Amino acid sequence: MEQLRLSRLETGRPGSPCTKKFLVTNTEFTEQPICTASREYQHLKIKQLELLNLPADELQ
Repeated sequence: MEQLRLSRLETGRPGSPCTKKFLVTNTEFTEQPICTASREYQHLKIKQLELLNLPADELQ
């Protein structure tokens, strides 16, 4: 699983498909709860952090 996670990061697709929906509780970005490990949440969180204009080492 770790190798799959790292390969998704290398291809620019962080997050997981979240097929089992065990952690579908976060409503930070959407009205419907989504999983914090999902691709959708990871994409939205990265965009939010990029808008904060953090130094590169903190953003990483």
